[in-house]
Amino acid sequence: MPIPPGTKFHGVSASVDTTDRGSASRDALRDAYTIEDFGNPLSVTTTLSPSQILALDTTPVEVIPAQGAGKSILVVSAWMKLLFNSVPYQFMNQTEIGLSTMPFDHENNYYFTQSNFIVSNSPSINSSSDVWVLSNTGKLNTWTSAPLLENTPLSLYSSQAPVSLVGDSDVQFKVYYKIVE
Repeated sequence: MPIPPGTKFHGVSASVDTTDRGSASRDALRDAYTIEDFGNPLSVTTTLSPSQILALDTTPVEVIPAQGAGKSILVVSAWMKLLFNSVPYQFMNQTEIGLSTMPFDHENNYYFTQSNFIVSNSPSINSSSDVWVLSNTGKLNTWTSAPLLENTPLSLYSSQAPVSLVGDSDVQFKVYYKIVE
């Protein structure tokens, strides 16, 4: 149910019964809402080790579990923070580190990405210092759209392997998302 513009709110404990008990004329102007009705995004923070980063092209990392039948995960925004240690990663330009409910399909070159970090952008995961990178949320490529698949987890993956298996920095990802039905 959409919340009408100009509606005022009063906080009530979840244990309070909000069933209407007053007169029809007085209660006609009252509705009960929960905080979820406001649609504020949820968030999750995940830190990947260097070995997880270097294997993202073959071993996606689940960030948000499947939410159940009839529910999909929609990425609202995401950021990545490289916590530089001593050796930079060596991913090729245009490598995509993406968030998706459907991992990269190497055979068909389909991305199915809801949110991504392109390595050729500066700064990127190849940096030799701590960096923060905001993702391209909702990016669609020229081959396909980014489907919202129901009851599937959201995972991090890489579209290509790094040029060499070097890099020793943890990378933190923060994802703001909504559950849609």
